[in-house]
Amino acid sequence: MRKAKQVAVIGLGDFGYTMAVELYQLGHEVLALDKDEEKVQDITEYVTHAAVCDATDEEQLRNLGLGNFELAVVAIGRIEDSILAVSCLQDLNVPKVVAKGTSRAHSLVLERLGVDQVVHPEADMARRVARNLTFPHLREILELQANYAVGDLMVPDSFVGQTLSELDLRRRYQVSVLAVHRPGKETETLPGGNYRFEKGDIIILIGREEDMERLEEEQAIG
Repeated sequence: MRKAKQVAVIGLGDFGYTMAVELYQLGHEVLALDKDEEKVQDITEYVTHAAVCDATDEEQLRNLGLGNFELAVVAIGRIEDSILAVSCLQDLNVPKVVAKGTSRAHSLVLERLGVDQVVHPEADMARRVARNLTFPHLREILELQANYAVGDLMVPDSFVGQTLSELDLRRRYQVSVLAVHRPGKETETLPGGNYRFEKGDIIILIGREEDMERLEEEQAIG
């Protein structure tokens, strides 16, 4: 089971609001911040704490205890405010800072500031939709049970040359292979035990989130 974290989400637009609520539902202690009092009121009952705050003011962040948080997500759309908020969090020695990039230039500045992870919600959603269009039945499978996840991953080097039977993923990790996409060829759905993996294959798996994570960690899949 994952260890709950203290997370601050700064900026409560669509992305920030959804991020804060989802993190709270996943069991984390979430502090949601925004300059807009109405946005703060709207989210109050869905997170641990919510407060009106100008995240470009380091003193306000310090007074809210941001220096004690393990993770901060900067979801501010305005580039200047986003950069200032990141700088304040770094001065407060927040161990991990994730920030939303709204443009290529914005993302580049965030990376140069040393942000741990820059996310691109619109681009990420476009990739997800593209995958759903390529594998149209995956969404139906995802909706069967909330504690199950479907993920696609590049075949690790340790799998190359081995068959599905030899790897025995179901027994070792309690995950099932739904399909394998080999670039330039037709996608193999529900491959048999004799299917032999090649470098570049993309494996579509279903299983519990903790089992998927264990597979990724043990096989060193980024």
